[in-house]
Amino acid sequence: MLAPTVWCVDQPMPPERSDPDRPTPIVDDPVPIAALPPPEASALLRVGTILNDTFEIRALLGEGGMGQVYEAHDLALNRRVAVKVAWPHIMTSIRDEARALAALRDPCTVAVYAMGKHGALEYVVMELIHGISLATRLEAHYAAGTRMDTIEAIAILARVADGLAAVHRAGIAHRDIKPGNIMLAPGDRVVLMDFGIFQPVYETGGRRALSGSPAYMAPELFTDTVAPGEL
Repeated sequence: MLAPTVWCVDQPMPPERSDPDRPTPIVDDPVPIAALPPPEASALLRVGTILNDTFEIRALLGEGGMGQVYEAHDLALNRRVAVKVAWPHIMTSIRDEARALAALRDPCTVAVYAMGKHGALEYVVMELIHGISLATRLEAHYAAGTRMDTIEAIAILARVADGLAAVHRAGIAHRDIKPGNIMLAPGDRVVLMDFGIFQPVYETGGRRALSGSPAYMAPELFTDTVAPGEL
């Protein structure tokens, strides 16, 4: 995650141990699509920093393989937003992710407000999603020795499917759908998070590189039997 990727309020700071949920390159590639954060990484932006004379950094929400996510205040429109800042060595990925999300218009995806550069850092300003991840909800059930209600589970899966259908219609393959990248927001809204390793549908075939969270990846990806356009 930006585990959310993202920009979600409940996003935890990454543990010191290896995180099996983090998108990880499986096959070496000259330009890695996903990367681990630098060891002992500190905050890329200070609280109080103002980006583009508009977005004031308020707090660090979390970090992951693609960068860090902050809560910020939009001084022009007086609203809370999320700012995703890429690790300096993977700046291209965050620009591509922002453009892909900006092309989508669906309740299951995050709205993109702006994109810019602060010094050597590339950032994207996005909708701040309030809620908890599906992973957090499932972990709470596990800790309590309970199970999610079947009707609720089906409703969540249906909304995830609707969101993926919208993403696929836009010609995008998310490539990292897992409980940690599914946000449960107020009003029964389900949001797909962290498009950091997305790929255009027409490029999904062929094994130049393999990225994702192994426990949640389709078997076809490991056997290299996905043809271009297949999802």
